[in-house]
Parts: sequence; structure tokens; C-alpha cells
Amino acid sequence: MVRNIEIIVLVFTILISLASLSRIFFQQSWLEVSFVNESANCQNLKIGDRISQIGGRIISSLEDFRLVLEDVKKGDFVPMVSNGQPASCIAIEDKNLGFSLKEQKTKVLNFGIDIEGGTRVLLRIIGNATSTQSQEIAKILTERLNAYGLSDIKVLPVAEDLIQIEAAGLTEDDIRNFLVKQGYFEGKIVDSITLTNGRGTIIFNGTEIPFETSNETITILNQSFSITEGFYIDGIKYEIINKTEDTILIAANVFTAKDIENIFTDVQRNYIVRYGNGYRFVFTVQISREGAERFALVTKGQPTYYSGGQLYIKPRLVLYLDRKPITELNIVSNIAGMP
Repeated sequence: MVRNIEIIVLVFTILISLASLSRIFFQQSWLEVSFVNESANCQNLKIGDRISQIGGRIISSLEDFRLVLEDVKKGDFVPMVSNGQPASCIAIEDKNLGFSLKEQKTKVLNFGIDIEGGTRVLLRIIGNATSTQSQEIAKILTERLNAYGLSDIKVLPVAEDLIQIEAAGLTEDDIRNFLVKQGYFEGKIVDSITLTNGRGTIIFNGTEIPFETSNETITILNQSFSITEGFYIDGIKYEIINKTEDTILIAANVFTAKDIENIFTDVQRNYIVRYGNGYRFVFTVQISREGAERFALVTKGQPTYYSGGQLYIKPRLVLYLDRKPITELNIVSNIAGMP
């Protein structure tokens, strides 16, 4: 009887072990965007997205992706499916859609680069650096790489002048591309608009423009657009950030890095002043004529409110880096509508 119990326990243990091992050896896999070139012309595509179709063809391996690219010519419009939603890219070169893919698998165990494969890179800091400075540099690099969705990457100072980057599943070229790529800067005027029975009003160039929404579309100026794709008014791109039953959060794209012509550093135009119970930081940036005109069109005629003795418009300027919001600023009313 005791022996039978031992056999049953042993069989049960083996079955549990096999079930656990099956989760490791019989994994699901998919293709994930690992890098997006700054010159890429893509819609609804970002690092970390799962790609299942390109050009109407199902892709399940890197070889499938390579075969699809063989037929791509510069300027081709290529539809795709990203995270189960429509997306697209315009080829920037022959056989180049402006992004890279990597194969991902469901993981029960997180393997290091010795098992999974990957890259270990050493960066040398130019000049004399203290251990505190090298730790700060490692922190900045970590935040920079995390902005691209690379949360599994390890950045460690290994000496006062050496920083080690270790990344499973990435190549040396992938890491180099992430480190040298200039951050993608955007400035957006963001406004929360009240909806009544799905209807609301956008103020553009001092004029109220009515719109109507449904679960998937927004209709404005006699045209219907997908909620996920946004819409244009006079060449200015508007995005829907969030939508509920009674409010919609809309962002107008007014600045990019190309519009920043000068950042002043003199004390006359950059200073800190006492503001209520705290302080206000004032800085001056010179932007392009085109950027100023977009800003004027979006901010003109916006409703205002008082705060701390200062009159502001209701929408706020939100600054984005690599498509992630980093800070938001109040807009004083006396510059609203001013090109």
C-alpha cells in the first residue's frame, strides 16, 4: 500500500514537472517592433507593437518579414496590422519600411544573454568621471532606453569610466541605433472638451467648429475620421488621446523639434520668480514662423481662467519626448492667438 502511494506521488510529480516544462518548450511566439527609424513615415506603429500582417500577408517569422520586404519599393504605401489594429508605412527605401522586427516568445523563465542570445556592450566615458557621475549617466541611459519600451535592458557602471549595457534578444546595431537616435520632440495643445450626447465643439482660429462622435469615429467639417487616426483642420493634425461618455481629450500638434530655432540662455529671458507659495520658472524659446502660426490658430479665442492673479487659456501645452508626455505648461492668455 505504501509503495502504491509512493508510485502515485511520483507519477503526480512527473506530470506536474512535464506541465511546467511544456510551458517553457511549447511557447507562443510573435514578431514585435524593435526599432523605428526617425525618418520612418508610419501610422499607428511604435516600438513594442506586435505585427501580424504586412501588405496583406500574414507574417509569423523574421523570414516572412524578409520575404515581404523583397517586394517593397521606395514610396510604396504598405498596410499592416499592429496590435490587431490597422497601421501603415510608406517605404523610405527599396526593401525598407523604416522599422525593424524581433521575434518574441512567452517566457516562464527570463533567460540571460548566455542562453537567449543578445549583446553586451561597454561604453567608455570621455574625460575624467567620478563614480557618482557614471551612475548618473547609467541612470540617464536607462531612462532613455526605457522610453523605447526596453525595460529588460541592464545598464550598469562597472568602473568610473566604463558603463556596461546588456540586452538579451538585441543586436549591437539595435543598441547603437537606440543610443544615437535623436529624441523625437513634440509640442501639443491639449484640451478636455465636454460632450453632450456625443457632440462637442472645437475652437479653431477663434471660431467654434462643432463635431459629433461615436464609439469609433469623429465627424467634423462634414468628414468622418477614425478615433484612432485623428483628423486635420487646415493642415494641423488633431489626435484623440482619450474619450469617455461625457468628455473627449484632444491634442493639436503644433511643434516638433524642427520648429525650435533657438533656446535662449541669458538671464534676461530665463529666470525664477516668486509665485504664490512657490516659484515660477520662466524660459524663452524661439520657434519657426510655421510653428508660431499653428500655435496661434489653435489658441486663438480659447476660454480663459484666473490662477494666482494670472489669466490663462483653458488648453495646456504638453511637451512630448519619444511620444511620451514629459511636462505640461499653462499658456498665458496674452500670447494666445499671437503668431
